Amino acid sequence: MSANSEQAEAPLLDDVVRDEPPALPAPDETLLRMRQEILAGTHWFEALLDAVGRWRLPEETVLGREYRYLIGSEAFDWLLLAERLLGEVVDLVPPIDRDALLFSRPLAS
Repeated sequence: MSANSEQAEAPLLDDVVRDEPPALPAPDETLLRMRQEILAGTHWFEALLDAVGRWRLPEETVLGREYRYLIGSEAFDWLLLAERLLGEVVDLVPPIDRDALLFSRPLAS
């Protein structure tokens, strides 16, 4: 038996059928789209929610700050992501609106 005949042939990746959904856009694309939507007249909150829905990174480091959007690999911290995204459009969102979203908490009854 030759050395070549002893090795099993690996299946080709081209033969594998994948039923994966289309990839979400890269973070930079999501940020750019959010900015463009706001500039085009979409309310900043609607553009923010669209960007949150398109986000794909579970964590990242921006300017030395670590952001972890998944808590225990299960819960999604959308408010932390909203803070991150709004930091990219500070020139387009009124500070009072941004602060109301990020820092206001409902009163306990």
